[in-house]
Amino acid sequence: MSARCGEAPSKADISDISERKHLNVAHGLAWSYYFGYLKLVLPELDVKLAQYKREGRTFTASTRKLFILLPLSCHVTDTFSEQDQHISVDGNLSEIQRNRGGVSMRSFKHTVHRVLDAQNVEHYIVMEFATPLRSLHDMSNQTLAAFSTDDRLEQAKLFYCTLKKIIQSDIDIRNKVQLVLYDDTAEAKNPHFLSEKILKYVSPMADESPLQFSMEDQPQPLRSY
Repeated sequence: MSARCGEAPSKADISDISERKHLNVAHGLAWSYYFGYLKLVLPELDVKLAQYKREGRTFTASTRKLFILLPLSCHVTDTFSEQDQHISVDGNLSEIQRNRGGVSMRSFKHTVHRVLDAQNVEHYIVMEFATPLRSLHDMSNQTLAAFSTDDRLEQAKLFYCTLKKIIQSDIDIRNKVQLVLYDDTAEAKNPHFLSEKILKYVSPMADESPLQFSMEDQPQPLRSY
């Protein structure tokens, strides 16, 4: 490492760090998402769901987990209804407030969604996209980032694998999260693919991770430029 303190590292320095430490964009995003968000809000999820029902909501949660959706394309829309008309907003859980990084009472909240099945039965699920994937998508559209579409796919897989490992290691939240990884480009012609995918995880017998990678599909370290 040749750069001195106060000097910007050269491309060679960055490449050396990446090769020795196996650093990847996805690793940092996953750990930041965990420490800066999930670890703060998930311990209170059950309490917030109970409060939501006491407010007069006539619903029964189909699951008490937070569903986090991870499209491999990293295409994260602002609403689920943009992708599937069988998904709509029911309401928001009460806010969780924390003092963070100089911001007084920073607010976090979750949204309860109604998901219709093939028989038009409503299922109520607290869910959201994994917002760090939007950063990967934006990076792939930014020339300065030198981040290709292939890089984005590999890092999306690595983000999922890293986040899953982190969550499983935390006894306080491991049973409060359901990661839903899916290939949205492969099912683009099905207008209700997303709701169908989500509801597969609601079943008590649902497989925890039905989308598997073959050995050649395993995420690889990000290339240095």
